[in-house]
Amino acid sequence: MRNLFFVFLITISLSVYSQPTLNNKTIWTFTYLKANDGLRADLKAFLQQNWLAMDKQATELGLFKQYHLLENNDSTKVWDFVIVVQYRDAKGYEGVKVEFDKIRQAHQRVLIDVKAMAELGKIVKSEDFLETE
Repeated sequence: MRNLFFVFLITISLSVYSQPTLNNKTIWTFTYLKANDGLRADLKAFLQQNWLAMDKQATELGLFKQYHLLENNDSTKVWDFVIVVQYRDAKGYEGVKVEFDKIRQAHQRVLIDVKAMAELGKIVKSEDFLETE
């Protein structure tokens, strides 16, 4: 899986390199999450049924270019999952905040075994990257 993660990053880098103008640059956000003890599968299900469901809608509406859920196979690391979102432009989340809030408000949150995000895990880090030439 680690090799897949690096292949993914190289693919992102190559697509970034092929976009020469500032108008085409986008923000990529990496959100790293760690499951609470024994709840890794439940956190993954929660992310798929909630976060990724909303990300899918945002992509269909053109707010995001793409999104991915990556899983860390090394459980000794500080994160278990990373959600990667490529926004439509260099404004990142700020450029889609109003529209994405509408998606969030309309979404019916799916609990996993009566647990929400706070009981399943936490965000350990979030990073934004601007494409470079």
